[in-house]
Amino acid sequence: MDCADLQYTPGPEASGDLCQYDLTSVSMRRSDSGDSTATYSSDSISPPSPLQVFNMTVSDIFETANYATLAAKFALDNQYRGETFMPSVITSESVREAIQRATSRQREYPERVGVQDVLTKQLHHVFSRHGVSFPPVSVILQEAAHQLLLHLKGFDVLQRCCLAIAVVLEAVQAKLEQASSRAFSRAADLKRHRQTHLSDDMKKKYRCDYKKCLRHQEAFVRDDHFRDHLRNFHKEDLTRRGKHDEQDWWLTRAKSAVTSGWWRCNKCLLTRVKIKQHGWVCPTCSTHCETQRRQFRQSTMSA
Repeated sequence: MDCADLQYTPGPEASGDLCQYDLTSVSMRRSDSGDSTATYSSDSISPPSPLQVFNMTVSDIFETANYATLAAKFALDNQYRGETFMPSVITSESVREAIQRATSRQREYPERVGVQDVLTKQLHHVFSRHGVSFPPVSVILQEAAHQLLLHLKGFDVLQRCCLAIAVVLEAVQAKLEQASSRAFSRAADLKRHRQTHLSDDMKKKYRCDYKKCLRHQEAFVRDDHFRDHLRNFHKEDLTRRGKHDEQDWWLTRAKSAVTSGWWRCNKCLLTRVKIKQHGWVCPTCSTHCETQRRQFRQSTMSA
């Protein structure tokens, strides 16, 4: 792979013990591949809102955070270990200052909080300018992931790095939603937007029920983000609204979530429905399990 494919040059600071991670399936993209910024050239067309730019740039928060983490890890482990790290936005100096501020304020986990603070400010700056960014957002996230991997320790450092970036992206998106004056085409979108105006103690929380997961302690405030987390991280068989998932996707679902005698309601999300007790109807909201899910589970259990 050419170094230009990542536009990223970490170096001597990349010392320290990081856990091994299988990167053979990671697909690296060029930073100018279209995921970086939104552009518009015609004077007759109104530029997209900051929220629209964010949603175009970050189509899937977890996937974006995961890619940034893996790209930074790949860079640390391979070509760039011996080169001079030349960050353009998330610099070591800015991170050190942020960590010192977090420490002086007695914030818990000051290293993580420091990097998150710097990243949050940079992303707000980018999207307040309608996403016009150099370097691209993807590179900014990779620089943040690089700093997190340098400062975080432990066997689950990659997971915590990914979640730390995802939390920032969620917060930035929520802030842009709050500032947006756009019309809401679906009742669910309006309901989700109203949540951003509530105080933290009034917001509905979606706490991951996998007790060893870091999001068991740090709950989601958006149901769609929690649903993505369950689909992408825990590999549950939650189908997407209006979309038909391919057979290959079904084969990647976690067996523990498919053959353990329960299914998760795609509407409630917090309800694990025991099949022997309630069958294929959620006892909380009376939602029926999707036909495709039911057929897949029945064929898997009978195999």
